[in-house]
Amino acid sequence: MSAVPESGRRSPARTESSVDFPDPDARLIAPTDPAPTDEALVGAHDVVVTYRSPIVGERRSPGSVAVDGVSCCLEPGRGLVLRGPSGSGKSTLLSVLAGLHRPDSGTADIHPALAGRRGRALWRLSTRELAHRLAWVPQLPEHGLVRHSVLDELLLTSHALGQPTDDAEERARALLEVLGMADLMHASAHHLSGGEQRRLVVAAALVHGPGGILLDEPTVGQDRLTWAAVTGLCGSAVGAGAAIAVATHDDEAVEALSADSAATVLNLDHGRVAFGAA
Repeated sequence: MSAVPESGRRSPARTESSVDFPDPDARLIAPTDPAPTDEALVGAHDVVVTYRSPIVGERRSPGSVAVDGVSCCLEPGRGLVLRGPSGSGKSTLLSVLAGLHRPDSGTADIHPALAGRRGRALWRLSTRELAHRLAWVPQLPEHGLVRHSVLDELLLTSHALGQPTDDAEERARALLEVLGMADLMHASAHHLSGGEQRRLVVAAALVHGPGGILLDEPTVGQDRLTWAAVTGLCGSAVGAGAAIAVATHDDEAVEALSADSAATVLNLDHGRVAFGAA
């Protein structure tokens, strides 16, 4: 069982945002290969993504878009928060910023110093090039679990990138401690509760030290303690120099992640920026 109770509900309170979890050592969450800071790690400009029919290559209907002319960027040491109702385009825009979705028009490019063999466009980067620079946390955490044990899941990307095992294990153990999951290191990742699985994929995104972390609804399924641990870890990663993007319905998470003004809040509605950035 987890060292932190899983209530199935979250009742965060701003006065309880500081809970008895160990603060992560900055060197355990900082990017292992920091991006240059002279411009954005990832810049997206006038991105348009069109819905498509389940029939390959056939558009569902003219003008049916998920993202409609949005521009934004990921900057080292800053957060980007995407909020809006279901269907507003948050997850689609996040996947574009993660290099997982090619926009129909517009651009999504990585910093020129980090360009891949085929150029700066994110969708052109190889899987290895993307994994080295960016990590994506899916909205459905079970979609991100491909190994049996919690520890194996945490070390998967580090091993694939050839990082030193000792360093990766140190980071993994520290992150599990912060997230209240230290006693689950050797448990089956597929037998965890939904909230535990979500915290696991958040930790797995941080272990190999990418410069950018993109998280889709990371606070879902957390109680007030684990909610504070997840939002606190995201804030700590920003403080350690990472670029963080979060798509969320969680107004308290938006407030927590932007409390120190080190975040841009983009409000989306029907794929467009609804009322600017905060």
